[in-house]
Amino acid sequence: MTAKRILSGAAALAVALGIFYLVARIPGLTSSSARPRPARDFSLTDLKGKLESLSSYKGKLILLDFWATWCEPCREEVPELKNLYAKYRDRGFVVVGVALDFDGKASVAPFVREAGIDYPVLLGEGLAPPGYEVSGIPTAYLIDRQGLIVRRFVGPQTFEDFAPDVEKFLGR
Repeated sequence: MTAKRILSGAAALAVALGIFYLVARIPGLTSSSARPRPARDFSLTDLKGKLESLSSYKGKLILLDFWATWCEPCREEVPELKNLYAKYRDRGFVVVGVALDFDGKASVAPFVREAGIDYPVLLGEGLAPPGYEVSGIPTAYLIDRQGLIVRRFVGPQTFEDFAPDVEKFLGR
């Protein structure tokens, strides 16, 4: 392969990533609704080393958030998620973060402490569980009390982006 071809490919990749990043930074633009489908159960380790299953939150409205400590938009979204959790947790709502950092607890635990994250955080160690399309982060799924995925959010969101759907599905 010639150097010119390699540079051309690298430039195209950089442009594509730049466009994805810019689009993902427009709140709500990349959010989508789809026909509800069952959320696939999975088990991952939490920060204390305990194996935790998604099904352990059955009966709650769940915002399943895929993120990583190295993702700046993910880091910026954390205060929004904390506020959402604080406002609605007493009504049967939970945020479940799945950290996709490859080094797992080594980088996630210090960040969770520093950021004051008080919702459950599980360690995905680089991979989203089967059944969850995560082509970019942050990506979040809203799972209703019956265990159906009712909304998918791609890209960083604000409290105001999440709240209408949380209110709607808590009211059911």
